[in-house]
Amino acid sequence: MNGLTYVFWGYSSEFVLEPLKEYMVQLGHHCVSLPNNEKYPTKATERDYLNSIEFVLITSNHFTRDQAILAELYPELPPIQLCPIEIINECKPVKSVYYPHDLGTPLVLDEPLFAHYFDLILWPFPWFGYAPKHNNIKNVGWIKYKKTPAESLSEYFNDTQNIRCFFLSEISSYRTKLGIKKTIARLQPLIDNNIPMKLPDWPLSDEYETALAENGATIIPATLNSFDIIQHCQLVLSNALSGIVSEAHYMGKACINFYEPTFVKAQTQSLLFDGFHNTLLCHYDQLSTILAQFKPQPHTPILTPFDFKAAVQAIVHG
Repeated sequence: MNGLTYVFWGYSSEFVLEPLKEYMVQLGHHCVSLPNNEKYPTKATERDYLNSIEFVLITSNHFTRDQAILAELYPELPPIQLCPIEIINECKPVKSVYYPHDLGTPLVLDEPLFAHYFDLILWPFPWFGYAPKHNNIKNVGWIKYKKTPAESLSEYFNDTQNIRCFFLSEISSYRTKLGIKKTIARLQPLIDNNIPMKLPDWPLSDEYETALAENGATIIPATLNSFDIIQHCQLVLSNALSGIVSEAHYMGKACINFYEPTFVKAQTQSLLFDGFHNTLLCHYDQLSTILAQFKPQPHTPILTPFDFKAAVQAIVHG
């Protein structure tokens, strides 16, 4: 192709661009995934590799969280030696591209101020919502949205026409502030109401999956694409400041969002989701009552499937 290497930078559930990488590989582009902690175990060797090639940087991870911040926030992750802003500053990619992995908070903290470091912002819906607005934004749809038949979920749900699913967020906070036993106790109302649960694809999630299953929970594999389920849900359930709530809202789905007073202020949750149609905030012990009374009304979705052709055009030729 053009002799460039397309470096897809990301880790764990914040990296959502694997489908785009696979698409570009099929078109003949040379693509690599980083960070690779086994091949490039130190910051120096990773930087040396990037400085030895002409490359385009493409990432969906929060881009200002350096090694120290990540070690403090997520000690369960393997060491991440560079953050995207450091790569842009120190390794000088030919082009840099950002696409958000989370519809609830596509940019966090100081990221709106640093978004201009990227040459191109790929965005999942028409509204950017941040100031200052980037001068090169391309709306390409939601990367997790591929139209799938509800029957494809029959392996996980008995009734694919009446899917209800709980998507657990803040697994790191559960692990550090509650532990497994208290997590099970908090989620017991979901088990009692036979609501299947999906945990995030994140280090140590498997321990919680096993413990919850042993206590009667129906577990949906963490590796399954959450949006494949959401697009067919009659009712989405989530917790804390989850991007799942935003995905449900933008797909016109009803959602119950649980307060998490141990690590999120109730006022913060209320402010974030204020105005979301068919989204009800409540405490876990209110679930049975809510399920009996909640009468959601569908509304028009605004998300569209990801436009791979337009994304590649913008990355390669834009």
